[in-house]
Amino acid sequence: MNNNLKYFIEKYNMYLLNGKIDIDLKYATKDNFLHKKIYNNTTCLLRREVAIKLLEANNYLKENYNLKLCILDAYRPIEVQREMYKLVPNPNFVADPNGENCNHTKGNAVDICLIDMNNNKLPMPTKFDYFGIESSRTYYKNNKNLDQNIKSNVILLEKVMNKFGFIGLESEWWHFNYYKEYPIIK
Repeated sequence: MNNNLKYFIEKYNMYLLNGKIDIDLKYATKDNFLHKKIYNNTTCLLRREVAIKLLEANNYLKENYNLKLCILDAYRPIEVQREMYKLVPNPNFVADPNGENCNHTKGNAVDICLIDMNNNKLPMPTKFDYFGIESSRTYYKNNKNLDQNIKSNVILLEKVMNKFGFIGLESEWWHFNYYKEYPIIK
């Protein structure tokens, strides 16, 4: 670990998740709504308390359902948030970097999905970063035509995350904020 990363982790009480949970940071690839790589590395960070609760949720899934969590995004630098908001200035899908609900920049939000023990992603209502009604929690809860397997997967994800103190964003099935507030990291 380089000194800058070590300083950042100590200063903001962050926790490095690499090697402790499955990670597929979509913004470190071109597989995202921007269709370009934004992160230069795959360092995955969250506030320490948030990370510990996420690891507890992951262990609970392994022990009770033979499933795991996979992190698609976690802490996001404010500069990246600004770039995203310029392209999609819709607070239902991309938080305003000048607002109070910019939780990725606080280190207390995580985008996740469920995977099996062979690291295969389970089917969900939409692809990650799909900005439409089909990605909303209301849609999958009220849609009688949605495949039952998909519905069960996304409801299980929400149930487990709620159990460990995470609250889902209404417009995105993959996004969860830890209940405790933190300041934006600038």
